[in-house]
Amino acid sequence: MLRCRTVVSYVRDPPIAETAVSNHHRRVIARFAPLLILLAGSCAPVEREAAREDAPTAAQCAARGAFLDHRGMFDTAMCVTPFPDAGKVCSDKADCAGRCILDRDAAVGKSVGSEATGRCQADDALFGCHADVVGGKMMRTICED
Repeated sequence: MLRCRTVVSYVRDPPIAETAVSNHHRRVIARFAPLLILLAGSCAPVEREAAREDAPTAAQCAARGAFLDHRGMFDTAMCVTPFPDAGKVCSDKADCAGRCILDRDAAVGKSVGSEATGRCQADDALFGCHADVVGGKMMRTICED
């Protein structure tokens, strides 16, 4: 089965000096447009992968005190264990079962090393953008996926 993802991008009009290159690209695209349309028409929507044999089940997760969830860029099935102090105000990892973090929105406008108060990580499957808080100071913002 052919699987495709469609990516749409918007390009501004080129400056006059780039017109010759742009005309070349237009001719190439025009030459291959029928093929691209044919291929795009045969694509099926991308659906969640069928459960793999090594993917955990809801029962296996529950036996560990966790729950089954799909997370990350690849929508991976995983057991997620909530932390007992989720959301508690913190100033360091020592205050939490997980990490002490600022989410991306709370980190906007702050600089690395500035005074910060975070919240304890909600569960053991942290994805997205956030900054760690260590010793009451914000560390750099990272994105995990």
